[in-house]
Amino acid sequence: MGIANEESHPNNIYGISFNHFIARSCGEDVFATCGDKTLTVYECHSDGSFHACISYSDPDEVFYSCDWSYCSTTGNPWLIAAGKKGRIRVIDTMVGQAVQTFISHGGAINDLKINQNNAHMLLTASKDSSIRLWNLTTFTLVAIFAGIEGHRDEVVSVSFHQSLPYFVSSGIDYAIKIWKLNTEQMIEAWNRSNVYISKFKHGCQFRTEHVHVPFFSTRDIHHNYVDCVEWFGDLIISRSCEEEIIIWKPCKNVQNQSIDLLAENIPQNDLCLNEDIDVMPLNVEPNSTRKNFKIIGRIPVEKSDVWYIRFAMDRMRDLLAIGNTEGAILLVDLKSMATNCELFKEVHIERMKIPPHQSVSSKYVRQIGFNYNGTSLVAVTDGSHVIKYDFNRI
Repeated sequence: MGIANEESHPNNIYGISFNHFIARSCGEDVFATCGDKTLTVYECHSDGSFHACISYSDPDEVFYSCDWSYCSTTGNPWLIAAGKKGRIRVIDTMVGQAVQTFISHGGAINDLKINQNNAHMLLTASKDSSIRLWNLTTFTLVAIFAGIEGHRDEVVSVSFHQSLPYFVSSGIDYAIKIWKLNTEQMIEAWNRSNVYISKFKHGCQFRTEHVHVPFFSTRDIHHNYVDCVEWFGDLIISRSCEEEIIIWKPCKNVQNQSIDLLAENIPQNDLCLNEDIDVMPLNVEPNSTRKNFKIIGRIPVEKSDVWYIRFAMDRMRDLLAIGNTEGAILLVDLKSMATNCELFKEVHIERMKIPPHQSVSSKYVRQIGFNYNGTSLVAVTDGSHVIKYDFNRI
């Protein structure tokens, strides 16, 4: 059974994020939650317990998402958070204060992600139908991904590829899109952002890159809002309000010819997430109705027919966990997939019940996060509950 904690506010908690940068350097498990007007940072102990050590509040905000970075000068941990007001807060958790607040989106920010290979590369996904790339070293808006072939409604989820210069996005328009980060224009924009000095110091505004056409796009995987999308190697895992998670691969054409994600060498630069790689061009129009994907497998998830319930995977992509509206957590062993990623073998499933709450609505498990070693998970719920569960690896 998990260890539960109730936060000081009675409202929903939408996000949870472990700080993998701290865990990588000193082995400590620290995580943050966001919900209502409050951000809370927790420390985990060797006996399985955890306690709140820092709390940050904004009375005018409702926080939807958070992630971790760090200051390149001091090394202090930074908690990045955003939500309903469209403001991005950068909070130094060593001092408990915001070191930067910036606004660019024209609506709420539904999701944000830090690149685990470059802690100063931030993506934000917004109600204004755009995704934006930020450089946290100079607090510069590097690129806007929106327009002609972009999302046509709210963008709800984004995810960096673990090793290649891509990210994937999904939204209310049922669309899932893959975007490239290693085009000549993007590399040049990122390099400029690294040396940019604020316009208040030299009077020149940064020239933000605009990307209108994604590398890949489909609206045929799901038939409802796509509220969570993640990379699984070169496959994609996505979830909608259809009581299932789908694992699939993007293809070049209707014959299901896979996209080759590795190709010619390119010059080394800090935007490229892996040295000496590039990507193959995709010969499919972004809005094509042809089936430019192949379904690899489906994971049924009972009692999950509402939106904004997000799954999570551990760092090694061995385990996947998702909650539902009844307070259950489904834990799936992804190692049981065939090595050629063409079909499922037996899938090991465990179900865990969180402690009973005061109302049925408070049982909605909104999001889950794994610690760095994959030995613990934390679930956050409606009704301000935080549940930590420690387990042996499958």
